[in-house]
Amino acid sequence: EIERRFTVRSLVSSRVAYRRSHFTVVTPRGTDFTTFETGADYRYRVTENNDFRLGYFYRQADYIGTEQFGLRTPQPAEHNLHLGVAFHPALTEERRTIVTFDGGTSFVASALATNAFETRRQVRLIGDAAIAHQMGRTWLLVGALKRGTGFVQGLNGPVFTDAVSVTTTGFFNPRTDLFASVGYSNGEPTLVGAVQTFSTATVDTRLRVALNERWAFTAQYVFYHYDFSNVLDLVAGLEPTVKRNTLRIGVNVWWPLR
Repeated sequence: EIERRFTVRSLVSSRVAYRRSHFTVVTPRGTDFTTFETGADYRYRVTENNDFRLGYFYRQADYIGTEQFGLRTPQPAEHNLHLGVAFHPALTEERRTIVTFDGGTSFVASALATNAFETRRQVRLIGDAAIAHQMGRTWLLVGALKRGTGFVQGLNGPVFTDAVSVTTTGFFNPRTDLFASVGYSNGEPTLVGAVQTFSTATVDTRLRVALNERWAFTAQYVFYHYDFSNVLDLVAGLEPTVKRNTLRIGVNVWWPLR
């Protein structure tokens, strides 16, 4: 990711990302799942709290290793266009509660539920909104809504998602801080003519205690649940519902490079 500020008011950023996941189970979808994303974003500060935004992002996913199973169905691409005004006031001593929002449009070429080799373009409004409240001097509470599109491993195409989350962070004392987050999302594949919904839920808590200026003890608990039992397009070999509990205990180290 590259970011360049040309003036006090104007900023340009660009991003390129590639990810590859390998399935331990051989399926008709292949052995590997890849995603590629690239795009650029231009922001111009109109006022202290508002930016004019113009951006475009392209995202493509693909399955690798499907040749042995015969014909491959097309993997639709995703085009996100951001054109409009973003509202993001800053927290101050006088302003302890703020609301932010940003929006755009997503164009997806989606396959038909009755014919995976035929596609139709769908348009969907996407965006983010959040409300943040500062509690005391060191605690922050944030509630967020997100409406967007993306790719999910195991599905043959983009998905529409709606997500909500609540997060709090803060310090009990100068050495001890807490992070806690709860999230829920639901969505559906972009298949034209199909009604298949799925949902996910997450809980993430982390307690960190500084031992000195470079070392900190960390304890983290993560709960994750997903339910794809209503999705007929789920790749064979993957469980339709999963619940997972994870406990991590470790040490964080900060070491300057210079």
